[in-house]
Amino acid sequence: MGNSQSEIRKYNVVLDNIQKQRINMDKDLVRENKEILGYILEQKILPELKKDVLFESLYECPYYTGSTYEGLRISAPTEFDINLIFDLPFNYEEDLILDELTKTYGTISLNDDFDRLWHPNRGDYARCKDIKKYFLDKHEPRKFNALSIHQWFIGVLGKALERLEFIYFKDRTYKLKYSVKNQSGPAHTLHVFRMEDNVLVFDVDLVPVFEFEDPNFEDLLVERTKSKYLVPKKPKDLDQFQSENVDHIFRISYAPKERLMLDNQKNAKTVIKFLKLLRDSQNWFLVSYHLKTIVMNLNFKTWKEENQLANYLNNAAQSLEFHLREHYLPMKHDHRHNLFGHIKNVSLDKIADRLSRIIREVQADPDKLYVYLKAVQNGSRGNQSKDVSRSSTAECYYDQSSDSEYDDEEIGGSEILQAAATAAGAATGGAIAYKCFKKEGENLTDDQKAVVALSTLAGAFLGNLAIRK
Repeated sequence: MGNSQSEIRKYNVVLDNIQKQRINMDKDLVRENKEILGYILEQKILPELKKDVLFESLYECPYYTGSTYEGLRISAPTEFDINLIFDLPFNYEEDLILDELTKTYGTISLNDDFDRLWHPNRGDYARCKDIKKYFLDKHEPRKFNALSIHQWFIGVLGKALERLEFIYFKDRTYKLKYSVKNQSGPAHTLHVFRMEDNVLVFDVDLVPVFEFEDPNFEDLLVERTKSKYLVPKKPKDLDQFQSENVDHIFRISYAPKERLMLDNQKNAKTVIKFLKLLRDSQNWFLVSYHLKTIVMNLNFKTWKEENQLANYLNNAAQSLEFHLREHYLPMKHDHRHNLFGHIKNVSLDKIADRLSRIIREVQADPDKLYVYLKAVQNGSRGNQSKDVSRSSTAECYYDQSSDSEYDDEEIGGSEILQAAATAAGAATGGAIAYKCFKKEGENLTDDQKAVVALSTLAGAFLGNLAIRK
């Protein structure tokens, strides 16, 4: 991209056209899905969850987060994230110890034995005594056990949803399905289907969290927000926590600070959405939190009102290329923590090479963005259909598993590619064997069927082996 005002204006016109076509969401659909979600959560799920004595005793409020509520979602409002905030019945300054192993992970401990802090003679002891049973470690009874809390919540939520298979709202029936993304936590995903046509309306990730104050955060942009959340999520990089039982470790989330940080910058969210669209259009194995981090790590003090969106996007793309080549993306709140740590270097290099070419070509001709972002030049998407399915766009696939902050380490470069190669190898091996044996008008013998099955397994193995190489 040149530096003349005419070239910058052209670039911004292209960005504006693409934003209307591929990024902006139907406001009516956003409002409708939020209304459905609010009813399902507030009127149906929470009353059922509160039938559990311990949940009802500790639950404080929901915190609506994730890309849709933060203004970072693109294409369709088909994914939501809700933190369910628990308030522990202790004096946070005197009775609880928050040990930050890093700025990213920490442990929670009691300062004394539970029965000393919460004596049976206290009137509401019966309501909170199960903290000792479900939240504290059996072998180290002052330590909170993140895995036990995660498993407890799975059980409580599962029982609640068994009583809520169908939801009736505004003359429509919705069916709820439930899955756990990862047995080590933290997200518990609720899938909401419309019964009349079995369309997946949206997914909801429910995450139990403990809220602590963080008065030492230095960024002046977010000095008004002092909350951080402790999330029961096991770390991927266990080597740095060898001296600590991994079941005791919680992920530290700074979601409120990050949200306010981006709210204070005019173009930051738009830049993130363009990076996400580029990611989806090019089928890159990067999660949304990587792209959000790229923008949060930029120097916001240089983001002047008079600067153009084109300049910001160009700077962010160059920053992304730099970190891809370095094989290192520092987390905003802890630069020692590498968000690219579980992606193979060769995968990062391939994305960097592709991105470098895109940057060069777009700088020479902004119209190239229409090609790379799969938009129509001078086209208009018009109003988005309200029957958008999660499986209808590339964005839906990636963000289905990656929009949540807590999934910043879950996709490791080549895992999806390995699965695809395995399936392709299996199909090829089986097809070749079948073709060798199959004769018109004749069925395969049992021995021939066995060979086809073995060929399918061999093909799967070779496909997986090839992509790993």
